[in-house]
Amino acid sequence: MPLVQVPPGCEGCGACCMDMIVDVEDGCAMREDFTEVVAGKRIMKRQGVDKHRMCVALDPLSMRCTEYENRPRVCRGFTRDTPDCVECVSRLSMSQLNAHEERVERVLKAAVAFAEQAGYHPTVHRDRDGKTEVYLQKAHVVSTVSDAEMQIHEDSLKRTMWDSL
Repeated sequence: MPLVQVPPGCEGCGACCMDMIVDVEDGCAMREDFTEVVAGKRIMKRQGVDKHRMCVALDPLSMRCTEYENRPRVCRGFTRDTPDCVECVSRLSMSQLNAHEERVERVLKAAVAFAEQAGYHPTVHRDRDGKTEVYLQKAHVVSTVSDAEMQIHEDSLKRTMWDSL
């Protein structure tokens, strides 16, 4: 089974419209406000933050082209399940996976910080399969923490972890 599954259809995917510079050929009926000239070439404008720049004609909610009938030749020639398609889907999937890993890392850091505040010495262990475990060793405590104080810490951790997502 391949690492990346290409969606069963193009509608709603949009991977080929991400992080690509699309030349607009002469005679293309694309809206002028959707294009710009860079280094002497007319190209499609892009929208979004640097990490996930997408074609300005791509609707970010439906992930469908709003200018499908007027799309440039390069877009018309792009077909599903070709090597170019698989590369675009792979690039987008890796980007999404990296974003997920960043969220997991934030939650893990919040859990470690909470454990330290509660008087534990946390140790994070990651095995070869990517499984992450956090081991807690109780520090020598001079004063005890009441159940009510521990509940406050647990509620704080839940909020912190939720905010990290």
